[in-house]
Amino acid sequence: MNALRWPDYRNPARYEGVRQAVLANTEDKFVLASIPFSLIHRLEYLRGHEAGWTDPYEHPGPLRALLTRLADIAIDAIDRLAECGVHGIISCDDWGLQDRPMLSPATFAEFWKPVYHRVYHHAHERGMLTFLHSCGHIADLLPHFIEAELDVIQMDQQENMGVDMLADRFGGKICFWCPVDIQQTMVRGTVDEVRAYARKLIDRFGCYNGGFIAQWYASPQAVEHDPEKIEAMSREFVEYGGQVYAAC
Repeated sequence: MNALRWPDYRNPARYEGVRQAVLANTEDKFVLASIPFSLIHRLEYLRGHEAGWTDPYEHPGPLRALLTRLADIAIDAIDRLAECGVHGIISCDDWGLQDRPMLSPATFAEFWKPVYHRVYHHAHERGMLTFLHSCGHIADLLPHFIEAELDVIQMDQQENMGVDMLADRFGGKICFWCPVDIQQTMVRGTVDEVRAYARKLIDRFGCYNGGFIAQWYASPQAVEHDPEKIEAMSREFVEYGGQVYAAC
């Protein structure tokens, strides 16, 4: 690993575009920046799929060293982004299958949780909020992410875990950033069911003085979302959400 040539994320030239975007932010919008912190995906890119998932058992020491190096890179990026005036950082790691996490929560807690915590804690020290996208059934990993100081979980699926279960277990502990479930209701539901689901997301996740951010899926054609349903979801988020939050 020491022989690898690692990218230099301390180089200010990498962030000139970010700096200019922040300077142009005259509407005082929240600025969210992506960081190089997709741990399981980068591990697979570097080690291959099979090795990436067996390293915790066959090569635990080198795995920890590699994850530490990836965290160093993420922290370098956070420092430069903080200097640019960014408000939050986001990365993507898909940790779930349809019905369970891809690995045991105990293994996740042993190897990956400390790395997430180191990076997220550093982001908080630099005044930034922490965001993560992760699809699949990740309910049993959320307690570890919360303890690792993750502020916002962006999930496009919720029905495989259950909105009520997620709200009951984690409401008020982490913010959910979601569209209507992209694999179930947005595909199989009626327009009225999409509207009802959008209201439920607001009611169940957004009742903790915050806790919910509305979203529509960025690639709707890829998952065959009907434009009428997208419009219905978006209007419900804006109109119903405006009524709910105006009363807070």
